[in-house]
Amino acid sequence: MTVAIDPALLKVYVGKFRLAGSYYMFAKEKNTLTVSTVRDSKRRLQSALGSEFFYESVDGAARFLPDHAGNVDYVILHQSGKNMLGKRVRPERS
Repeated sequence: MTVAIDPALLKVYVGKFRLAGSYYMFAKEKNTLTVSTVRDSKRRLQSALGSEFFYESVDGAARFLPDHAGNVDYVILHQSGKNMLGKRVRPERS
């Protein structure tokens, strides 16, 4: 079931996350969230509830874990019967 979400809220989920040795890039395109990896093409995500999204084209889901201040540093991907915890990759400061 798709739930409408304010596109402005999607920006907290945008960024690069490291999961199981791979990098996943979440991006906002128009009014939707997309995810891609080096090996996989870009896939659209649909909002399910709050910080939970599901893939349009494959059996899988993403659940972002906001902290008490609303910052999102972790995501759990549910794919192929597995749950993978990913951590946001922050740009290094010089």
